Amino acid sequence: MKLFSRIDYFFDRLYTWRYNPLYQSGVIAIFLLLVAIATGTYLVFFYKVALPYQSVERIQNQIWLGAWIRPLHRYAADGSVVMAGYHMLRMFMQKRLWGARTLAWISGILLLGTLFFTGITGFMLVSDIHSKVLSTEIARLLDLLPLFSEPISSTFNGPLPLSRSFFFAILFIHISLPLGLGLLLWLHTSKLARPALLPPKKLMWGLLSLLLLVAVVLPTPLAPNADPHAMITRFPFNFFFTFWLPLSIKLSSLASLSLFIFSSSLFIAVPWLFKPSPEKQPAKSFVHEKSCTGCTSCYKDCPFDAIDMVPRSIGHGSAFVAKVDPSHCVSCGICAAACDPMGVGPAGRTGRDQIRDMENLLKNKIRLKETILVMGCQQSIAWPESMMRNPRFLFHTISCAGGLHSACLEHALKRGIAGIFIVSCPPRNCINREGPKWLMARLYQGHESSLNPTIDRDLVCVSPFGCMETLRAMEELKMFSEKIKQKHSPDMSKLPEKECAMEI
Repeated sequence: MKLFSRIDYFFDRLYTWRYNPLYQSGVIAIFLLLVAIATGTYLVFFYKVALPYQSVERIQNQIWLGAWIRPLHRYAADGSVVMAGYHMLRMFMQKRLWGARTLAWISGILLLGTLFFTGITGFMLVSDIHSKVLSTEIARLLDLLPLFSEPISSTFNGPLPLSRSFFFAILFIHISLPLGLGLLLWLHTSKLARPALLPPKKLMWGLLSLLLLVAVVLPTPLAPNADPHAMITRFPFNFFFTFWLPLSIKLSSLASLSLFIFSSSLFIAVPWLFKPSPEKQPAKSFVHEKSCTGCTSCYKDCPFDAIDMVPRSIGHGSAFVAKVDPSHCVSCGICAAACDPMGVGPAGRTGRDQIRDMENLLKNKIRLKETILVMGCQQSIAWPESMMRNPRFLFHTISCAGGLHSACLEHALKRGIAGIFIVSCPPRNCINREGPKWLMARLYQGHESSLNPTIDRDLVCVSPFGCMETLRAMEELKMFSEKIKQKHSPDMSKLPEKECAMEI
């Protein structure tokens, strides 16, 4: 994980967290896929199934369009599968793969596999020596399956060139598979509220410009035509789609197919292989129905569509109350911060629990008016020991910045804390998707369950940091501390206390 953090830090320095491509690997994969589909639409109009190699050659010789659209199509497809693979690896390293996220993981593996096979069929359409070796090897593997009455590998080993019906079938598959990608993408995001499907516009234009530049400067070469009479001993292969081809040729068809089935099964089984034991799993959110006012705030804010509004069964008040679906809940705790009466959230992390924990933290502290409370998301930076021992700062770790209830901040300021410095993940790298977004909305934009309007917002600072940005965080904390020293702090004891009693 440290390696990923260092890479993130490097890209943060280059692009800032707003445009860090590694934080947006999934949506970049979708964007590059759309570029591949758009360029492929142009290419298909010039492709002839009767003369596959010659038609690709003619496209290659179109100086003003085909000469750069074909490499753009190739590089966009390469980039899409690379970013999809990195997205999968990132989710694995962040442990976002079990429980409510199981469906997203499995559909993501199917998405990657379908994208992978779409690219393979594209290479088969070229009818060069790479295409022939690839088609022959796939036919050799398919012969092991009970799909055909006669071995199909003999079709690729005869003295005659492949028929137009073969290329028509491959072209049909190549065009049809993106429709399946659309359905899988819908399934992949079906448990998310407000799923992001495209990167920011500036990043999209930057990526497209980079692809165009690479396509013009480094056009994709066209391998020699496949001669049915020639023995192919050396052939080019694509590092992203056909990297497996040299190894597969050397193995027996049974060994190659077994390796493919085993690796695919292993990827699909990951959510169950790495699922923590029940006692180590975080508690799911719950709703105290008698406290629920039916305001729909938690229902609207939940990033995972885990909360529904259902008819009230006990108590009086609103006709509908919130209800948590445990199969969708990932225990992010964002609903706890959304609830003004503090009646929803994971066990031990509701608004009332947060106020109780804050009181325990401050109970025996002295000279609070000279102390800065530093609240940090557990996924963000790790403070050095020298800072932790500094009596000027009081550190408190929270599970997610988005789950921090504004009443907890009010309570700390009422008790005399000089200022509050909140460290969150970069918004586009939050493992709970929208934690920093809702925190900022409640503190500064008047969102539901917002911070008391009488509180001076200068006493609260929210800053996003990556895991490796400790030095920058220390600098900003020291600057905030100096600012608080110079600021005349109002008497917070006159603020009204939020009611924390709960009717059982």
